[in-house]
Amino acid sequence: MALTVSSPKNTMVVVSADASYKANLSGVSKGGILYVNYAKDSGEGGVRLTLSILSPEVDSTNRFQMVVSSAAYVLTGLYYDLVATGRYRIPISLGLGEKDLLVAVAVTSGTPGGVVGLDFREGE
Repeated sequence: MALTVSSPKNTMVVVSADASYKANLSGVSKGGILYVNYAKDSGEGGVRLTLSILSPEVDSTNRFQMVVSSAAYVLTGLYYDLVATGRYRIPISLGLGEKDLLVAVAVTSGTPGGVVGLDFREGE
């Protein structure tokens, strides 16, 4: 079996065969909400969502990984591990000029077989 990733409202598009998806943003400065509907398969441990941004005004080729800071100000890559079937709402902050949000989806362990629905709605 394989992990199935889709965009039920067609707000995101496939960018590669490894279940990565990209939303084309229109330069909003408020960000938006990533809606995730995950149906976990019994053979997989869960899925990991890794987020990155393309900011053409700074670098038109290389993506910037979203990060979180620890109490000691150590930056680590931002990701979300989903280990249970559910519907998730993830707020995403974007700066002016950040045009492409990439959400890479990968199974964390086990045999892939779940279903992930991803849709992104821009802020107003």
